[in-house]
Amino acid sequence: MLSCLVRALYGDLPHEQLVQASFFSLLLCMIVGVYWMMRSLKDSVFATTVGLEYQPTAKMLSLVVVTVMLFFITNWCGCSYDFDQ
Repeated sequence: MLSCLVRALYGDLPHEQLVQASFFSLLLCMIVGVYWMMRSLKDSVFATTVGLEYQPTAKMLSLVVVTVMLFFITNWCGCSYDFDQ
């Protein structure tokens, strides 16, 4: 029964790729779970430490900072990895 469920979810994968896919699925679930818990704490901690009057400015600034960081990280990873393998 379990093998039918795994085959339906992942397809017909070799054992090594099945372990890798399971590991990355578990990792993604943990990342989403931690983000979900931290998101509820973020606003209350920010309001306590800085104050709610700075929240719109902080949200706009964080959007700009994350966008710029993603741009640089993507360019850095794209230059250091050969995609033609």
